[in-house]
Amino acid sequence: MPYKLKRVLIFLLCPIITILPFIIGAQSLSYQSTMDSTGFSFLDALVNEEDEITLLFKDALPDPDTHFTYILPFKESSGFNEGFKIAYPQAFTIWLSDAKICGNKIVTNYIGSFGIGEQGGVFTFFDTETGNYWSKKTTNPNGLSQLQFFDNGDILLLNSASIDSLYPDTRLVEMYRLDSSGNTLFKKGFHFGDIISNYDEGVIVSQSVIDANGDIYLSGYYSPEITPFIAKFDSSGNPRGLKTIKDYRFNEILLTTNGPVLLNFAPTLPSVYNAYINENALLVQLDENLDFVWGKEYYGENFAYYLASIKQAPSGNFIMTHTTHGTFPSVLTELDNEGNILSQKGYPNHEPQIDILSDGSLLLTSAYNFDSSGNTIRQIVVAKTDQDGNIENCSTFPTCIKSKNFEVAFGTLEIEPFDIGELDELELIVSPVSFSFTEGCNFPPAPTPDFTFPDTLCQGDAGTATNTHNRLANAHEWHLTGPGVDSINTDSFDFSFRFFNAGEYRLKHTVWVLGCAYEFEKIITVLPELEINITPEIICPGGPFETSVFSEREINNYLWGNGTTSDILPVAAPGIYSVRASDGYCTAYDTLEVKFLTDILGNKNPIILQNDTTVCEVHLPHVLKINSDYSDIFYVNNDTVFNGEYILNKSGAYLIETEIENCHFSKIFNLKTSDCEPQIYLPNIFSPNGDGINDEFFPQGNDFAIITLKIFDRWGGL
Repeated sequence: MPYKLKRVLIFLLCPIITILPFIIGAQSLSYQSTMDSTGFSFLDALVNEEDEITLLFKDALPDPDTHFTYILPFKESSGFNEGFKIAYPQAFTIWLSDAKICGNKIVTNYIGSFGIGEQGGVFTFFDTETGNYWSKKTTNPNGLSQLQFFDNGDILLLNSASIDSLYPDTRLVEMYRLDSSGNTLFKKGFHFGDIISNYDEGVIVSQSVIDANGDIYLSGYYSPEITPFIAKFDSSGNPRGLKTIKDYRFNEILLTTNGPVLLNFAPTLPSVYNAYINENALLVQLDENLDFVWGKEYYGENFAYYLASIKQAPSGNFIMTHTTHGTFPSVLTELDNEGNILSQKGYPNHEPQIDILSDGSLLLTSAYNFDSSGNTIRQIVVAKTDQDGNIENCSTFPTCIKSKNFEVAFGTLEIEPFDIGELDELELIVSPVSFSFTEGCNFPPAPTPDFTFPDTLCQGDAGTATNTHNRLANAHEWHLTGPGVDSINTDSFDFSFRFFNAGEYRLKHTVWVLGCAYEFEKIITVLPELEINITPEIICPGGPFETSVFSEREINNYLWGNGTTSDILPVAAPGIYSVRASDGYCTAYDTLEVKFLTDILGNKNPIILQNDTTVCEVHLPHVLKINSDYSDIFYVNNDTVFNGEYILNKSGAYLIETEIENCHFSKIFNLKTSDCEPQIYLPNIFSPNGDGINDEFFPQGNDFAIITLKIFDRWGGL
């Protein structure tokens, strides 16, 4: 069933009352009260000229044969309230079209089905003080009906009519004026626009008001081209002013000394209900001739207009409520006499119906309450503010509604009269009931953008936001920026993302509450994948007999294949070793076959050198030859040797080193030098006989050169 729109203009019906200013020093009684019973569907809250409240509700799961409506004067915010249960016979499946109150007298009009193929409405008068009532059956409903009280207690009934044998045309409105006993004083019908016999044609009256002179004002539209209109009739139902409104429909009329003020429903759309329509509130001041004076458009960021209501204080200022869907939906705004915002504050009741009382206080009536976990449950809540808009022991909230100038154009409207039928009598069954209420605020916490998200993740990992508090916000948004990503998500209360690129990311969460934006953001570091290596692969002959993990990042968690969790693993024998390591964010795995170098070398010498030696100084430099079956690079006293030969220019101890599989080996080579006195041998005989043996005479030995040679005989002769 579509949500029923509340009409708040009681102060112009019945005796005229005085409205106090919006902001005054005195405090009126405020409260929040919850009906103890659950499972009822809230219909309407009616407020009379004395600010007395009457609640209308029904069974959430009605009896299939009889439909019950409850009328409950709300006098005790804590305790029991006595009321009435009205039974509608004939399996009447209905929904409430309109209800009004004047003093203790209540009129309602329900629209629905009396059975298969029989459509109609039930128009009921009920006096909650005396218990007197009567009911009429209406025919041919085609949309919302409208009810109003005249100052003298007479009742105005407006009913849209559909095509049948009685009314073959379309765009028809029935207008009845009845006295408080149900007698018809006059009945008139009007056709709006060109007469066309088409089932797609129709007219909807969205609102009606009656001024102190008894003049009747109507707002609505006719289809299928959706033409909004405003119309004025005198107290006898004669047209006095008719205009179409370009593009925009208005569902509420406030009568002021300057002329009517119109509050919009939703533009250019066929539904008479504002549910699921994201539009802004529009306020238009007309003069007595229904000409445009000024207009304002009211909006908030991510604050989709749902319902509104307006009153005027004696100062000339306006009091307007502005409502969106869900929880934390309502803004109470004080406007000057040209629609400019003077002050505003917000309320958390779940999609409440809003009424503005005569002293400027606010009545919020909701069909839903909150359980201890913050979930909504079907339970009627009645909240009343003081004149400053506060509820005792309950919180109000900041709001961010803005306004801008707005203009609307008008056209001409033609209507033609036609005859309508009488209303039929209908029998009802009334019985007493009572329901208890308990005072107290149980609002859930206000939405916030805060969330928890890991500060650091590993490349390829996914993160999820937790500890969010956004489910009651009017709107929310997740905005992630970083390497290769710039995305916005408004579809999910939570946020999850898998980070395929390393780098720094910024995650911003925005929630909108009562038109105000609140932000919270976190910087997220995504580390590159962790790379590890078990080292060393080969254990040197001298140890250490252990292995560890190498990484460019600090490691703080190890798990070796044998269950050891230390950073160093003792190695007693060659074999295959594995490890899982983590830096607290990333995890990596490695497996390595560890070998012992002694097994590789066998009995071979890693460095092959000549023995220590002594050479004559004259034989310097000495060439040191170095060889190895496992290395080509050597170091002699820290000098690098590539070709296996190193020139020694002096005696001394030389350190020869090499690396084999990252193992260090060294040897000392000692070179000594000597003066080396030449050892010369002179033969004492030779035989120059040409036989090739000792044919020549010469000094023999090493390390000398013949400078001169002279031979003397035994007697000293040369």
